[in-house]
Amino acid sequence: MRHAWVPTPPEPTPPAAVIADCEVEVVKTATYSWSMVGKLVWAAALLVAICFGEPLMSPNGLSGYVRDPFVIVVLDAETGRAVPHLRMTTDNGIVCFTRPDGAVNWTEGSLMNRGVHFAVRDDQQQFANLDATVHVTSGGAATLTVRRRTIQFRHT
Repeated sequence: MRHAWVPTPPEPTPPAAVIADCEVEVVKTATYSWSMVGKLVWAAALLVAICFGEPLMSPNGLSGYVRDPFVIVVLDAETGRAVPHLRMTTDNGIVCFTRPDGAVNWTEGSLMNRGVHFAVRDDQQQFANLDATVHVTSGGAATLTVRRRTIQFRHT
């Protein structure tokens, strides 16, 4: 013989007590442990950091984000036009690609106020590789020029 599962009914809520013509309801209060409070504080700090776009703490003491970026524009040495889609890698491994206007905005706080080595590479092999060291400051700018690779044809 098969037995069917029968759910147990939920516990009834405690009735309101009547004391001298006044109704009193039993209210459950929430209790929080200290570990839960700590997690709530960290969640609130994370929410503030996400909303305002800046970290609250940084391991090197600098803000991880600066409001005024350092702008590097990469131009073709032959034509003077902007070169898009070049890969720029900093000395500490941050990688960005140039936009269609040839620019990259650097907002990383660890790059500011020091000489930064940039390796500029073209994945399509149209431009020669470039290595440059630039003094990076908040709100500053620099222009780098890259040379086209010459393609030599062999006549046989």
